[in-house]
Amino acid sequence: MNDALGMDMRSQRYIDRLAAADLLVLEVELRPNPPDGWPEPLPSEAEAADLVGRAAAALAGDPRVNPDRVGALGFGIGARAVALALADGRDPFAARVLLYPGCKGLGEGVGAPEHAAAAVRSPVLLLHGEDDPANPLAECEGLSVALRRTASVRRLSYRGATYGWDVSQWSEGEHSSQPWPGGQGTVAVRPWPELAELTAAHAAAFLANTLSREASAAGRGKASIHPIRRGFQ
Repeated sequence: MNDALGMDMRSQRYIDRLAAADLLVLEVELRPNPPDGWPEPLPSEAEAADLVGRAAAALAGDPRVNPDRVGALGFGIGARAVALALADGRDPFAARVLLYPGCKGLGEGVGAPEHAAAAVRSPVLLLHGEDDPANPLAECEGLSVALRRTASVRRLSYRGATYGWDVSQWSEGEHSSQPWPGGQGTVAVRPWPELAELTAAHAAAFLANTLSREASAAGRGKASIHPIRRGFQ
């Protein structure tokens, strides 16, 4: 699930790693973002979460996909949508990766009454930088605590990393900014290619290992699927 500005090559490292693990990949944008026109306004958080749920349902209905082996990875605002996504009153995912989701306020959203009957139950990997004002340590720990009420959570924070360390230098420059996830204004970005390679490996390993365990627990063998890349709107 992409961030506010849509497909910006940030996800390519992660897609390559996931494809190498023999996982099919569906790349999702929050809004129509045509190359020859103006993007539509960003959806509300509830609408974005609903979009993620519908994407999960579309994948689960694909004959190449094991429905017990669907995971989700989101960047920034897209990660918030992944954290809040439900589908028909249940958790649609067997694993979730949240990259710098804008932790402030997200713990309250995860624990909201409308999520009580369908809380996040799948394992979660939360990744954020310690120099990121949109994802302060205390707030991200609070989000972890909220998620741990119903799910297993692993949180990794990276010293010296800002928001969007995996944004490409050539596309955003050495010093740039991105929309603040879950808030107003922008947040500074400092690309860190070496860390981006490491976090892509962490995310892919977590998803591949967790989805394999979930599929085995459900009594369905590993699906034979082929990596693809598509947009979903």
